[in-house]
Amino acid sequence: LQGITVRATGATNDRGFLMDLGGTMRLEHDRLIGLGRLATLASGVSFVASHAGSSITDCTITDGLNGVYGSRSAQLVVAHNSIFSSRLDGIQMQSIGAGLAIQYNHVTSSGLDGLSLSGASFSADISDNVVVSSARYALLDYNSSGALRLFANRFDGAFDGVVMNSSSHVTMRANEVSSAQRFAVRLSGDTQHVEIAANQISASAVGVYISGGPRANHVIANQFSSNGEDVRIRANSPGNSVQPVPRRSELESV
Repeated sequence: LQGITVRATGATNDRGFLMDLGGTMRLEHDRLIGLGRLATLASGVSFVASHAGSSITDCTITDGLNGVYGSRSAQLVVAHNSIFSSRLDGIQMQSIGAGLAIQYNHVTSSGLDGLSLSGASFSADISDNVVVSSARYALLDYNSSGALRLFANRFDGAFDGVVMNSSSHVTMRANEVSSAQRFAVRLSGDTQHVEIAANQISASAVGVYISGGPRANHVIANQFSSNGEDVRIRANSPGNSVQPVPRRSELESV
């Protein structure tokens, strides 16, 4: 589908959605407005068990229940889209397969999270996105494992910025995270083998916060500015490292 407009009307839960179920769907230069949910695991623009080659690129998505939703899909590409005012998440991926690429998207004013990944074992590249004004988290990575790369994104203006809960093997490098009301970067649960390196973390209550069990994670050579506190690691999270230790830090366990 190229260069078309899809507009739904009515109450959010009664609105239609656009869905690829077990096929290959490519959306390019489309306008998708007000899409909702009529069935479980189908909301907004949905890719469910889609085949390699499925993609959504250069589209504008406004006022959807979710902007883009994906599940059990391999080599899915979400790139160069503008996603505004989603009721829940701007981009939500659950139990996704290998080869996910989320790149060069602009996600604004999500009602819950800007980007959300959960329950996945995958390789994913999340790079060069701008995520601003999310009501809860700019990015949530929950209960996932695999090679997740967060590179050169800008996350601005959420309750928490980047949240990793029970996730592993994440490389977070060269991102800008700013103006989080609470934690710019938060690690919790059984999160391990995460590298947080060379990021700019600013204007948040706490820059990096590690609590509730994370271990074997590394905070390396980040630039901190104008935070209430730069790094805080609770005693319940042993075996993590910070190099160098910023001046405004509270490290109960390292």
